[in-house]
Amino acid sequence: MKWFVFALLFLALGVGAALWAVDDPGYVLIARERWSLEMAFSAFLVLLTLAFLAVYLCMRVLVFILHTPRSVRVKRETYRLRRARREQTTGILRLIEGTPEEARRLLLAHVADSDSKVINYLGASLATQRMGELEQRDGFLHQALKEAPEAGLAIGLMQAELQGGAKQREQASATLGRLVEQAPRNPRVLELTMKAYRAVGDWKGMAAMVRSVRRAHALPEDDIRAMEVESYTEMLRGAAASDFSDLSFIWDKVIPRRLRKEPELVEAYGRALLGAREMDRCESNVRSALKHSWQPGLVELYGRIEGNDPAAQLRHVEDWLKQHPKDPVLLLAAGRLAIRNRIWGRARSYLESAINHGAPLEAYLELGRLLEDLDESDAATGFYRRGLENLLGDADRPALQDHATGTPRLTDPAQAPDQGAGSTADSKES
Repeated sequence: MKWFVFALLFLALGVGAALWAVDDPGYVLIARERWSLEMAFSAFLVLLTLAFLAVYLCMRVLVFILHTPRSVRVKRETYRLRRARREQTTGILRLIEGTPEEARRLLLAHVADSDSKVINYLGASLATQRMGELEQRDGFLHQALKEAPEAGLAIGLMQAELQGGAKQREQASATLGRLVEQAPRNPRVLELTMKAYRAVGDWKGMAAMVRSVRRAHALPEDDIRAMEVESYTEMLRGAAASDFSDLSFIWDKVIPRRLRKEPELVEAYGRALLGAREMDRCESNVRSALKHSWQPGLVELYGRIEGNDPAAQLRHVEDWLKQHPKDPVLLLAAGRLAIRNRIWGRARSYLESAINHGAPLEAYLELGRLLEDLDESDAATGFYRRGLENLLGDADRPALQDHATGTPRLTDPAQAPDQGAGSTADSKES
């Protein structure tokens, strides 16, 4: 359409010039020494136009010839770039699909032509890790860093994650140590560093890192608190397994005062004290913690404490039963403490009630032992069997029944007849 308009315009101009030349054709005289050239003015205009077009065409041809090498080079580079991008995309897709060999081949085939070589090398390093060639993986990461030194933090993070995934914990810790110096407030760096400390069991380092994470506001406060509790809990467990003399120091000097009421920490400290036979201190700490937070782990631990005043412990538990009458763990603890107080009938009733309310498997073992001590071997064997069935997942949990009469047994200690220490059954010692 555009050329058609130009043709019409040119034709109109030609017609106008012809009409103008008819009325007054004029002439043009060109003289040079002995030579002269005379022609109609209209003919001169036609020749001048043709000469201009000829010069213009010659210039265009010359420019085309001069620019041909550059045009060919640009087109070739464009083709290579498109091919590199296409194979980079395909390589990433193959990596996601789970074919690392093909992915690496595609990512490296035309990496020299890529305009984002760092992506090719990072993808190749991940594919190489999946192929188990760890030394070659590090080479690709080094190439990525050479291509994009400004992306050192991202490349370092990927290197640390790959090292962690390959169980190279020492190398990952070293890499993360450099990253912490480079970006001490980066949330991802701090998160990976915490995971590295957890993986190697460096709980002191993890506790120290928690303070940095809190100052940097890198993670939600709930997550920070959970990691803090975990680190101190593991420190207590480690001290319990190696040197009990460190327990008091860790609890009094290392663990912040604000955390000493955390149930998980109190339980870890209590179990360590239990192993060290520091019963009275253990009982005081656990009982104080239960006033602030009712936790099954603490309740179960309290039932295992062999303090100097078992009667007082039993009274505390029976006071708690008024508020938690159907708590199976508390009923188990009451049964254990009743056994320590040699109140056999009450112990039996508590343990039966605990089993009826879904107590842990230890309740079956405790009740079986008690019944053996009471010379009720058949009944003891029945509870041992039921405990084993529950352990294997085969029990249908029927209601407890007396093995001699087939009648249901008491399930509420409050309904049991008084079987204090003065009764025949309660006076029998194990």
